[in-house]
Amino acid sequence: MGDSFFVKYSIFVFPVFMSIFAIFCLIIVLAAVIKNKPLIINTKWLLVIILISATPILIDGIIVNASFKGISTLFFSIIYSLLIILIIVSLLLIRSYSIFCAKDIDIRDAIIYSLNNNSLEFEEKINKFHLININNELKISFPSTMEFTGNGTITMKNKKGKLIFKKIINDIKLYIRENNIKPNKKAVIFHLIYSIFLILMCVFLGIFFINLNEYIK
Repeated sequence: MGDSFFVKYSIFVFPVFMSIFAIFCLIIVLAAVIKNKPLIINTKWLLVIILISATPILIDGIIVNASFKGISTLFFSIIYSLLIILIIVSLLLIRSYSIFCAKDIDIRDAIIYSLNNNSLEFEEKINKFHLININNELKISFPSTMEFTGNGTITMKNKKGKLIFKKIINDIKLYIRENNIKPNKKAVIFHLIYSIFLILMCVFLGIFFINLNEYIK
């Protein structure tokens, strides 16, 4: 089956679709540079990118397993497990907004501005704001690596607060625009290097599969 359509499929589709995530990362960092501002986007778009990128990986793993009986299924089982975990985590965050190339202090100030602008009484706690008026919580996730990655998430605990959550996010974006908040320079450099690395890895995978196809003919 080495010369079949399916193996040739893996040669061209696998690295191309793997590069979708790399291109997405590059678009994020270029958008932050061009706009000269941190970015806040709905996490559901990240889930779409992950699903698109993961699909050919799963297909390719099945094809390779069917084509080359000597290859252990353990490697592909690990890949599938990691992808499933990644998708589950993304589903849990689907009602959140992702932050890119930002500084935690800027996002905190933007959140406080937004809550005040929406006349929401709040109590600030560690990694969250308790919204007294509507008995809900705005959860903020700022990992320890945010200084370098500039990444974080904002989530409303109760999904019934969907409308007010959208207003809060819109006012956070408004604060960033009106106060000329700049992107985290370290995060911009990190994402640029990371994106280039992913693209180079996709090129390497493409070359690898082409040479593999020549070898097994």
